[in-house]
Amino acid sequence: MEKIPSIVTLESLLLENLNCPTYKLTTEQQADIQNFIQTSPELLQKITTEINAIKMDGKIDIYDIPSIVQLLIDTYQLYSLDKTFLQSENVLIFIKYAINVIIDSDFVVLPEFEKQIIEKVVNNSIQLLQTTIDKKKISSSFFCCK
Repeated sequence: MEKIPSIVTLESLLLENLNCPTYKLTTEQQADIQNFIQTSPELLQKITTEINAIKMDGKIDIYDIPSIVQLLIDTYQLYSLDKTFLQSENVLIFIKYAINVIIDSDFVVLPEFEKQIIEKVVNNSIQLLQTTIDKKKISSSFFCCK
């Protein structure tokens, strides 16, 4: 079974890749993410713990997608409520950045087709988290059986 890197390794990995052009982060986003990483060790511990749980069977594959989506949702819900460091949209940028760095690095070894599937799921999940329902547009007659 493959060894899971420690939280220090995850923190280092995320900080080392902030300037990488692949992730297309603005200077402001980089600063926000760096501040968030350095002041939120519990988040890195949660990500590491979740990855360890997902990898209990010795791999990450498409069957783990529900757990990955749940990690995204939990992280967003927890940190979008705390406006101290990041606005809600920046929490989503951090989540996407962290997942992409984890997938792109040796932190988690995945076949290319699984990387593509997980990236699509992450992107779609983030889009869903950004979506809100305008309750004013939903009329009461929508639920009525007339």
